Amino acid sequence: MVLIQDKFIENRDLPSLCLDKSFSDFKIVNKHEDESAVPGTGKKMICRQCQSIITSRNDLVFVLGSNIHSKINPAGFAYQFECYSRAPGCVVTGEPSAEYSWFSGYLWQMAFCEKCSEHLGWFFKGDTRFYGLIKGHIIEQLFE
Repeated sequence: MVLIQDKFIENRDLPSLCLDKSFSDFKIVNKHEDESAVPGTGKKMICRQCQSIITSRNDLVFVLGSNIHSKINPAGFAYQFECYSRAPGCVVTGEPSAEYSWFSGYLWQMAFCEKCSEHLGWFFKGDTRFYGLIKGHIIEQLFE
């Protein structure tokens, strides 16, 4: 497991919160490690704009004890996003930047839908890698 720190921690009441008391830092915990998660049963998450498959609920990961975070960018726009270990339907673009990163020690890049170029969120790279995908920009696929 890789430890990461952040001064913003939301949704601490989730059952999969993992705290390492020796470091008092939160770990990233893959949802597959949660007893209630059954691999292979996750719904597909699609782009709300073009309905192309972006990722799966099975790829949710916990960052700082939560897979959902609410953040505000320097321009004052508020975002709520979920964290995913993979997002094969995303294209990552731009130079990695540490400026205004919501996760200390992580670089970020913009993530767009590969098919229609809708802004879906961000790709974060540090000790681990994950996608922060904006709730409402990706939605659960209704039919498989």
